[in-house]
Amino acid sequence: MMKQFQKRTIARCSIVLFLLAASNVFAQDTLPAYDLLLRGGHVVDAKNHIDSVMDVAIQDGKIAKVSEHIAPADALKTIDAKGLYVIPGLIDLHVHVYSGTGERGSYAGDNSVPPDGFTFRVGVTTVVDAGCSGWKNFEDFKQRIIDRSKTRVLAMLNIVGSGMRGDKYEQNIADMDGEATAQMALKYPQTVVGIKTAHFGGPEWTPVEQAVIAGTKANIPVQQGIYRRPQARRLLRCWHRRRQLQMVARRPHGEGRLYSRLHLNRSAHWQHEWRDQR
Repeated sequence: MMKQFQKRTIARCSIVLFLLAASNVFAQDTLPAYDLLLRGGHVVDAKNHIDSVMDVAIQDGKIAKVSEHIAPADALKTIDAKGLYVIPGLIDLHVHVYSGTGERGSYAGDNSVPPDGFTFRVGVTTVVDAGCSGWKNFEDFKQRIIDRSKTRVLAMLNIVGSGMRGDKYEQNIADMDGEATAQMALKYPQTVVGIKTAHFGGPEWTPVEQAVIAGTKANIPVQQGIYRRPQARRLLRCWHRRRQLQMVARRPHGEGRLYSRLHLNRSAHWQHEWRDQR
């Protein structure tokens, strides 16, 4: 009698397990093809030459399909994007995000912001830190912020080894080392994308000269900030060593900023464009 009871119990359990397995297979077969559907948004995708209203399907965190019409039934969730733009992640080319050190009055400290708190909510997925760190503290910046952020953080190395930490550091010509800066840039080529010099108030050209050395040896662009118009004019006349320069010259009394971009080719011929931003 006991053996018959055991056999019946085993048989019933087997049937239940079979039915559960079958229902699971059936459920998997009927799942929608996509996790998310963005419907009716204006898609701007320069790489694929798309600039029109389209539907965008997403599966496993990746774009799976872009089409004029994708059925809502094909996605687990549908978001109505009508009247909105759907675009690839934006790149913010000038930010200061070396935060968390607790240093007051410093862009390697309290003057910077944590990137993830200010990027995704406005469509930015990549930022370029504009010289908060130099070759001496870049690895701390990388460990503290770059490696821990969901935002992709790229960096321009400040020609000042100690970084953008105020006049005590940024006016110190002895801390401007193009060779050491280039070596750090070459050590992290996927992260360091340029050399930055700015905020220097003296008459010397050491920051520019050392930045050019670093940029040339690492084969990356140099960004130069100039805050006196006579210096800006002189730079336009004498600059012939670097292929590309982006320069900002501040006008006195808050009248705005005068931008100049130089494009130098290998034969040292150049053209410049002025844009007055008020």
